[in-house]
Amino acid sequence: MQPSASLFSPRHWLRAPVRRVLTRQLYFTGAESVLLVMLIGIALGAIIVAQLHYTFGQSGADTLRLLAQLLFSELAPLVTALILIARSSSAMASELAAMQVHREIRVLRQFGVSPVHYLVVPRVGGMVLA
Repeated sequence: MQPSASLFSPRHWLRAPVRRVLTRQLYFTGAESVLLVMLIGIALGAIIVAQLHYTFGQSGADTLRLLAQLLFSELAPLVTALILIARSSSAMASELAAMQVHREIRVLRQFGVSPVHYLVVPRVGGMVLA
């Protein structure tokens, strides 16, 4: 077995099958979840604006300053990451479990393809890039 430091080496990313899996993972994780993230972001922003308006009254400048500080710097990246992880991790786990049940991973090993480089690395890379 190779050391774990070589899992993310550039030579694995140059292979066409790994690039194809990475591209599909980026599309599924990033592009297909944009609408969901936007809708949740709009709803969360509206809730926070309503709460800030209730707390500070008619002071629009204070509300906008706190909204920008709270949402853009702290809450938005955290909520986006949680949505992507919750949405994609279950799909990845069920896909890999189905591959294990149908013995596709064993066939990959028999063909000399490393399941870690072909299945795990593109999925983790796709999640990080998305």
